[in-house]
Amino acid sequence: VLGNAGTMVSQAANIPQGLAFAKQYSGPGLTRYISSAYERLSNPETFAENNPMAQSRFLKERFSRDMYRRFETKALGKVKNVAVVGMEDVDRFATEFMWNACYEKGLHTKGIADPVRYADANTRRLVAGRGVGEVPLMQKSKLVQLLAPFQVEVGNLWNVMGGMRAD
Repeated sequence: VLGNAGTMVSQAANIPQGLAFAKQYSGPGLTRYISSAYERLSNPETFAENNPMAQSRFLKERFSRDMYRRFETKALGKVKNVAVVGMEDVDRFATEFMWNACYEKGLHTKGIADPVRYADANTRRLVAGRGVGEVPLMQKSKLVQLLAPFQVEVGNLWNVMGGMRAD
């Protein structure tokens, strides 16, 4: 799965769900994502202080694994990290773009008191969280991951489609 271009493309397959949910807020969300990415690269200190994405518990949880990669010392582990980073970058783009679109929707929808929390909840629903208790135990098995690697995403897509049908 790692290093496969098809796997990287499949990470972006959640974007249509985000577009369907955020609707007219997708454009402003993309603009917010691009400016946030630029700000994070150019001024990491001000990003952490001023950007709503820095307040997101969901994004911190989803991308917390990358802070541990710098401690990898084995050569094989470093090679594996190159493939992981490629996949994670595509996932980060899709997830953060959707988060920003949901944040924009939360800002402009009456009755939403906390747009960061709104964006966290809806992005987690759209992309399937990876936190403790969110992935079925069977899916954590190496054998099941080998035989059916994308079942979390497939199950999440069915849940999102069912939720859209009910709305």
